[in-house]
This record gives sequence, structure tokens and C-alpha cells, in this order.
Amino acid sequence: LSILNEKAHDFFVKALENSDKAKKYIESRWDMTFAKIIGIGYAPDSWNALYNFVLETGLDVELMKEIGLIKENDKGKIYDFYRDRIVIPIRDRFRNIIGFTARDISGNDAAAKYLNSSTSCIYNKDSSLFGIDVAIKEAVKEDKIYAVEGAPDVLRLQAIKKYNCIASLGTAWTKKQFEQIKNIVTKI
Repeated sequence: LSILNEKAHDFFVKALENSDKAKKYIESRWDMTFAKIIGIGYAPDSWNALYNFVLETGLDVELMKEIGLIKENDKGKIYDFYRDRIVIPIRDRFRNIIGFTARDISGNDAAAKYLNSSTSCIYNKDSSLFGIDVAIKEAVKEDKIYAVEGAPDVLRLQAIKKYNCIASLGTAWTKKQFEQIKNIVTKI
């Protein structure tokens, strides 16, 4: 599943190269150099761009459905979960991509602002800490970590070189998350 997330990440990063709209949005929030370092990508405004990539490259469709990057409706039609979104990888403390959080840029007010990956055996938002891959080294050094509201806040702080910050992903902070933090630092 981690390998599939890496392959999907490569697809999203490449798709960003071909989207002026997505680049413009990223430049309004961060800069492209920072976006490349973090690995920010773009999910095209298409119902099947990622699905076609999966078929063309021989990736396992069922496993891609398991991690929620493609979905199947009740009529059996398969479609991309993320469409017209800035896609940001969620990494574990070892830098493995365990999921994604994706910001809508369609301008459709009815669309959810952010969508996170589906729960899988490698990703659960109740126990994941966004930014931990970058935060851990600085947090241990300072014995302090900053818990902020969401992934965009973490990215803003990282962009100005304040690395020891983390966020939960679309949920209230959980005991599992605090247990992880407790194993890293003594101050929040």
C-alpha cells in the first residue's frame, strides 16, 4: 500500500507540472520550491485520470480502492476520489507516505474544502500526526512540539522554517496522538 501511495504521489506531482491553475494556487500560499520539497501535487479535474494511470502502469486496482484513491459506485463505475485538488502527502515519522490530504480548488462551494485518505491498514486519522516526518528531529532537539489546527497551518510554519509543528487531520485530538507525542517530547 505504501508503494501504491508513492506511485500515486508521483502521478500527482507530475500532474502539477501541467496545471497553471494549481501552480498559481500553490504560489499564493507557499512557493514552488517549498511545494517541491514537501511533495505537493495536483489531482487533475478528471473523473478517471488516476484510474487510467493505474490501468496503464499495471497497478493493482483493488488495492488502490482499498487505500481510497479510486472508488467504485453502486453501478460498478470506477472513478478518482480526488479531482481538481491540491494533493499533499501525509507521511509517518519514517517519511513513508501513508495517505493524502487534498484541498479543493474547483471554486465549487458545495465541494468539501479538504478530503483526507480513507482509513486503511497504513492510515488512520485518529492516530496520524500531520507533519511528524519533518517535526520529529527539531521537536526532540527542543523538547517541544507545537500542535496547530490543521495541515495548512503546519505547512505555513514549515515554510518559515518553524519545523517542530504537527496537526491532527480533520478530527479532534485523540489519546493515540497524544501518546505518540508523549514519546517524543515533554512540552506541547
